[in-house]
Amino acid sequence: MKSKYLHATGDIGHARHASPMRQSRHSMLKPVIVLLLSVGMLLGVPAESIGSDTAASGKGESLQPLVKAKTDGRKEVIRADDKKTISTPAATAKSQPAQQSAGSRHIIEMAGEETEDGLLAYRMVSHRIDGVDVTSRYSPQATIPGPTIVLTEGDKVRLTIRNAVNTRPEQQISVHVHGVHYTILSDGTLKIINRVEDEGAHPQHGTGGRFYTYLWDVAPGTAGTWPYHDHNFETHNGSEDRGLFGTVIVNPASGAVAASNGSSASSVSIQDIRKDYVLYLADDAFWGMEIDSATKRQTPLGVNPALTAGGGEYVRFHLIAMGTYLNRFRLEGYRWLEPGTTQLIQAKNIGPLENHAFTIKALNSASYVNENFSRRLMGMRGSFNVTHGTP
Repeated sequence: MKSKYLHATGDIGHARHASPMRQSRHSMLKPVIVLLLSVGMLLGVPAESIGSDTAASGKGESLQPLVKAKTDGRKEVIRADDKKTISTPAATAKSQPAQQSAGSRHIIEMAGEETEDGLLAYRMVSHRIDGVDVTSRYSPQATIPGPTIVLTEGDKVRLTIRNAVNTRPEQQISVHVHGVHYTILSDGTLKIINRVEDEGAHPQHGTGGRFYTYLWDVAPGTAGTWPYHDHNFETHNGSEDRGLFGTVIVNPASGAVAASNGSSASSVSIQDIRKDYVLYLADDAFWGMEIDSATKRQTPLGVNPALTAGGGEYVRFHLIAMGTYLNRFRLEGYRWLEPGTTQLIQAKNIGPLENHAFTIKALNSASYVNENFSRRLMGMRGSFNVTHGTP
């Protein structure tokens, strides 16, 4: 009798035609395999993954990345339908934990559009969280920077991009995100990079599809501030330098972050943060976005914006370098916690596509500045205005 356990564990199909001696060895293995399956279920490991290198899934159906460790310190990402593989650095392709906390489900649609001055920008078309429509949080127009997508560890995201740049019918628009987990089909790059397929949206039907959908797994360990940007328009590097970029904020599942009052640090609830400011460090200016924690509304702030806060309020800064130069950010008169340490710092070096987030207690007005010499000469400076004095 053919053993279903041998078939499930990928025993190269020998059970049907094995000799009596071989069948006897298989029978001896059955209790061991049953025990492994039982232990696996207790640990939350899917039965089909016991004894198998990969778990099968339909194209675009699963939110769980098919990622396994390789002995050379890299990760192998496996496309389930044709078993093509791509090697990516271990730092960017993270393995999935066996179990994850239940989170929210986000259904998002964005559009890539051309602005009146010839730039490109993302617009939030719709955003539903567990069925609740939160689209009103965003600007109804396309903005630079693009919408900030706020998530929590454990969430799942289905994001569809629509290409509305009808003047360039041969060009794709994509969304390539950093930080969260996804399969290679959601990488948002061209086939020349991912070796699978072009993963963007064309502006017209019949040229590859007007929409493209990405699936993200906001797994434990992905908390932080991450950029997303186009990777397909005009070149394989994309058009973030023309406005197609935005931010994903992943809040920790604990609901708390470290904050500084200038002399010491403590843990504060994310609900106690009054404002989030996202500052992009371009080659010649800061670009800003404000998120009000009470209303969740997002406001694009333009270039080198004036930031505001009430005395004693907690404010979280999210810095992302989108240019090509090294930056040195300083918020004059403030000290904040270096992430992952107990050290209070007064300035932070940030290289291209690097990010840095910190939370402070607003005590006094100050200026923020890029201290890189040439950037400072170009006027990369803005104000942080605190009202009502200290508490």
